[in-house]
Amino acid sequence: MDPADLTAALSVALASIVLVVAAALIGLLDAVSPLFAAIAVAVADRIAPLAAAIPESGPSVESLLLVGLPSALALATAARGVANPSPADVALATFAVPCLLVAAATVAVRWVGDPGVLLGGLVTFAAGAVLAVIVVADAALTLGTTAPRAG
Repeated sequence: MDPADLTAALSVALASIVLVVAAALIGLLDAVSPLFAAIAVAVADRIAPLAAAIPESGPSVESLLLVGLPSALALATAARGVANPSPADVALATFAVPCLLVAAATVAVRWVGDPGVLLGGLVTFAAGAVLAVIVVADAALTLGTTAPRAG
């Protein structure tokens, strides 16, 4: 697989995961299906031993979800702009830079000290969710223009 296609597929997959996590965080998926609530409880039961195995001084599951996932999306989107210097991919990479800066600031604040209420994870996730919407919209537009037409 071509590196440009690989980075594009990775960024779309990560964007989809970010949007599903965002929907789960704000409770949209609970209203869609009671089955999702049962699946979420089953997944949480499986993740709990893994979360307990992470040392207290290490990253928490929340910080991995709120900072790590959007950071991975931003890195994949930036790599997409480098691997395929088309105008659309470069524009997406440009949108990824603020997400990387917010994630870096969140990590820096966490390392420097605990100033009180830390909202950096939520801000990073919100920036990642906006980037995810843009990446998924680009994928939908690209899919709509490259799909074979019937007739």
